[in-house]
Amino acid sequence: MSHLHRISAGALVVHDHRVLLVKQRFPGREDFWVPRGGGTGGKESLMDCAVRECFEETGLKVRPVKFVYIEEFFDAGKWFCKHWIQCELIGGKLSLEHENARQRDELLDARFFAQAELATVNVFPSLMRDHFWTDLAAGFTQVRHIAFES
Repeated sequence: MSHLHRISAGALVVHDHRVLLVKQRFPGREDFWVPRGGGTGGKESLMDCAVRECFEETGLKVRPVKFVYIEEFFDAGKWFCKHWIQCELIGGKLSLEHENARQRDELLDARFFAQAELATVNVFPSLMRDHFWTDLAAGFTQVRHIAFES
């Protein structure tokens, strides 16, 4: 049996006790909030991918700190392995102006959320509501595996 695979990386950016999320829309699905990320290109490293994706889609410049989560999920017939990387904000201005034409219909908003605000929105991965904040406070002492969340 043949499976399509996609390796991707995402930036977990916290500033002033708030985490950066983007509101995403895909046809036929409910809109949701998610940390910024996407697929690797060519020989791009996972850390470079997280930095690039964050800048392209939010205008913010970040520095990767360390790997904190590995997430596996199936979507649209593909198996994804996403590597979430803790990143430090180093510059830029929060904006959707950097998005490409394809993303204009997919990315609706970008902003920083406090933990309490996440209880009222559709957010993925769902550990962003609770475990993320506990892991952040502890300094991300180990890489956590997120398996096949729906």
